[in-house]
Amino acid sequence: ISHSVSIWLLEALKYILNVDKWTMMRYNDVEYYAFTERENIEMTTLEFRVCLEKVLRGDKGALERIYEENFHFIYYTALSVLRDKDEAYDVAMTVVEKLIRYPSDLVAIRNHKGLLYRMTKNASYNFLKSKRFITGIHDGLMASPVSDDLWLIEIVETLSEDEREVFIRHC
Repeated sequence: ISHSVSIWLLEALKYILNVDKWTMMRYNDVEYYAFTERENIEMTTLEFRVCLEKVLRGDKGALERIYEENFHFIYYTALSVLRDKDEAYDVAMTVVEKLIRYPSDLVAIRNHKGLLYRMTKNASYNFLKSKRFITGIHDGLMASPVSDDLWLIEIVETLSEDEREVFIRHC
């Protein structure tokens, strides 16, 4: 087989086998070709469990892998509920933080994407509930007949001189 035909066959095999690249090795004057898997193939549930077990033991490299493989999925799931990029990012980071302290039996994880999806949806809904609660309290406070300006003046009057300067400088 000519060199150009062998290269063509290797490229075709690369596509068929869904691998990223191939390298040629020589052993005892015989050429061997080794294929490496694509780097962008998603993590399996078993790999996720193994990484999560390492994370629970303090392995930062495993946490980095889980983060790199799943953060976009978590973020866009949160974004689909919250419709705000900053809030979705906050919720996604909360979900990653919860993974670090995952309390359940790791063998019980049968579908890591389903687990992340449910954790993210629940965290997003809890965020919306807390936001609604805070907004409700805030609306209740502002429902007094005092105008916004008077309310702000009352708060500024309670500040010390140094705090007032900082407050005015940052307004």
